[in-house]
Order: sequence, then C-alpha cells, then structure tokens
Amino acid sequence: MSKIHLNRAQQNLGEFTPEEVAEGLRSGRFLPSDLAWREGMETWLPLSTLSLPTESVPPLPPVIQPSVVESHAAGTAVPEPVQLPQIAPSWERTEGTFFTRILETVQEVLLSPKTTFARMPVTGGFRKPLTYFVLMTWICVSISYGYSLLFSLLQADTTQRHHNEVLAQVIATVVVIVFGPVLMALCSFLSAGIWHVCLILTGGKSKSFEATYRVVCYATGSASVLLLLPCCGPVIEFFWKLYVLIVGLRETHGTSTGRVVLAVLLPLLVCCGLAAMIFALAVTLPQAGHFHFHPHGT
Repeated sequence: MSKIHLNRAQQNLGEFTPEEVAEGLRSGRFLPSDLAWREGMETWLPLSTLSLPTESVPPLPPVIQPSVVESHAAGTAVPEPVQLPQIAPSWERTEGTFFTRILETVQEVLLSPKTTFARMPVTGGFRKPLTYFVLMTWICVSISYGYSLLFSLLQADTTQRHHNEVLAQVIATVVVIVFGPVLMALCSFLSAGIWHVCLILTGGKSKSFEATYRVVCYATGSASVLLLLPCCGPVIEFFWKLYVLIVGLRETHGTSTGRVVLAVLLPLLVCCGLAAMIFALAVTLPQAGHFHFHPHGT
C-alpha cells in the first residue's frame, strides 16, 4: 500500500505508512485535522476521513481545493493543499459602522469560534486587538460593578458592616472607571504571556506570542459582554470564555485539544495549589506554636 503524505498548516510532515499514521494518531503525534494524500486520491482530505488500522475519529468537512505540485521524494504529481483565505474579525475590517463591527465580532467569536480563529491572521499588530479588548472589558466590567453597587444601595440594611461594604464597592467602581483602561491593557499582556508560556510547557505552541495575544484579546473581550447579564453573568462569562479560549488557541496553534486545555487550566491549578498550601500552613503553624514541652518534675 502506498505511503500517506501529511500536511499541517501548509507544512509538510513527511510520508508515512498507514500503520505509522495510525500509531501517530494514538500517540497524539498526528491530528485528525491534518491533511492527508496518497496515490489514487484526487485531493487532500482531513486525516479523519481516511480508512486506517485504528479507532475511528470524528470526520471533519474537507476545506481544501486541489492544485498540483511535484513531490520531491517520489517525483509524482501530488495535490497541494490550498490555504483558506485569511479573514480578520469584523473589528479589524472597514465594512460597517463602529457598533456594527463590535456586534459582529462578538457574534463571530462567541458563536463560531472554530471558524473565526481558524481563519484569523496570526499577525497584524497588537493595536487593534488591544483596543478591542480594553474597550469591551472596560465598559462591561464597569457596568457589572455598577450593577453590584446599585443592588447594595437598594438593600434596607443599615448596619455599619453594610455601610463599609457599600463604601468598598464605591471605591472599587471608581478605580475601575478611572484606571480601567490602563489596568485592562496590562492584564491583556500579562494573561496572554502566562498562557503562551503554558502552551510552551505543554508542547502546544506553534505560533508566535502575537498569535496567542490576538486570541486572548478577542476571546476575553467578546466574552465580557456576558457580564452584563444580572446575577449569573460572571459565572456564564467565566466558562464561556474558557471554551472560546480553548477553541481559539487550538485552531490558531494547530495543536490538540488536550494540550490547550492543560495550558489554559494550568494557571488555575497552580493558584489552587498555592492556596491549599497557604491554608494548610495557616492551620498547622498556630497549632505548632501552642505546643509546649512540660518535663515531669520529681
């Protein structure tokens, strides 16, 4: 049986036997979305559509058009996978009004993250995604803080504790409104940097920091609109943001879902581990300090 040519993100992975490809799928070396071709096929197809001596994988729709190049290894005509046209989010395009581009970007990212990030250019500068992130998060977080402050003011509690809580919320709201843009900008680079390092640690990084930064800005900025939902908004925003972020990083870096999930959750796991250690120390140290040795007297 002829060998299988594999290609990922316009990069040739080589030629492999069906058994080698099946083992690569089991080990995670190859992905079901990698493009495959062998003699007798008219065009490249996702690896998940080929019949291989391995467990079946979910089929993916073909997204390539055939052209022909020469194979350096065998000298035979091998179709070349044509890269999908890159389409930037609506925020970066010139069509439509300011608010239309914002609404379309939110819709693209939250409802069609796979298609949006698979076609999003991984370069183009930091200014546009940064502006989108700061604008969306600043406005939505400020309104969310305003919700909380309003609910506190409407309560009939007249205790000193309640007054202190209201004062703290007023201060927090003012800080967010006044210093929000600067804080959000710093947060965007910090969070993107942490997740990019985590992708390196998990072996999921294949693109530059700019690619990760663009995903973080558009995923987090778009999900922040869910903060406008009263009561349960922050909970929905947290989980939907994680979902969009995982899909976006997976499609942008062309890696497996498992690596991205681990990279995204790694900071949270580290924070939980540190919190558990601090709590354990806070509980055990006072007990150790209360221990006194009393020698037996005669």
